[in-house]
Formats: sequence, structure tokens, C-alpha cells
Amino acid sequence: SSAWQARDLDWERLVEVARGLGPDPEFVDLSDEDLDRRFRVQAAELAAQTCRWMELLAELVARGVWAVSGCRTPATWLSWTISMAPSTAREHVRIALQLRELPLIRERFREGSISFSKVRALTRVAVPEIEPMLLSWADGATAAEIERVVSGFRHAQRARSADQQ
Repeated sequence: SSAWQARDLDWERLVEVARGLGPDPEFVDLSDEDLDRRFRVQAAELAAQTCRWMELLAELVARGVWAVSGCRTPATWLSWTISMAPSTAREHVRIALQLRELPLIRERFREGSISFSKVRALTRVAVPEIEPMLLSWADGATAAEIERVVSGFRHAQRARSADQQ
């Protein structure tokens, strides 16, 4: 449908189109509760698999595998290897490497109890000493709320650095 191709997404229209399509035959026999349960289980499994992928990425970077192909940076290699946007590749490499130094966040990600969105935000400010505090915030907040907290935290850090100079 042309609604899916709209540049300026009209969410109400998109939802209306989706509802008009009706249930997917693959899922028609699932109750809403079963569908919701399966969706949440898959989300946890996706987080766990994403963590494992990040661990592999960090190991490839640490071993210098990316340099063998002649790429200048790990992010360039990642972008080229799996057709990932350069900015996304840089962010993935950053997160993968930081997870090696954040055992609590890494473990929660590995078990699928924390989403990639939360991990991405937390790794912008995390150091091992404050991991428990950050994870307690993450347990009680949405990813968007964590993004706002982290943004405020980073702003305060920059302000403190500027005051000290």
C-alpha cells in the first residue's frame, strides 16, 4: 500500500491500513495473550542474540580481523562486511567494546533482560563503579526515559568539565 511508502509517516493511517489487512494467517490461531507472550519471549531472545553478536564483534575488533581486509577502522570493516550504515557501525563497535568492560550490563543483556536500546544508552555513561545504579534505573524505566536520563547525565558531566577548566 502507498501508505507504507509515505515519507512523512502518518501513524494513525498506517495502523488503519495494518488493521485493514487483517490477521496474518500464520498467527490467526493465537490468542492475543499467546501472541503477546511469544512476542515478549522473542524480544528477550533477540536481546540475548544481539549481545552474543556484540561479543563476537568485540573479539573480531580486539584480534584486528577488520584490518586484514585493508579497512582503516573496525566500523568501516563492519559497514562494508554486513552492509550497515557507517554511523550505525561506529555505534555498534563502540557498544561492543564497552560491554567488555561492563560485566553487569553485559550479563543482563546476555540473559535478555535488558534491551539493546537500553544498553546503547547506558554504555554512553557507564563505568563499572556505577553499573548497579544504572541497571536499577533501567529496570524501572523505558528506553526513552533512559535516553533522557543519560542525556542529562552527560550534560552535567560536560558542565562540570567546563567549570574545572
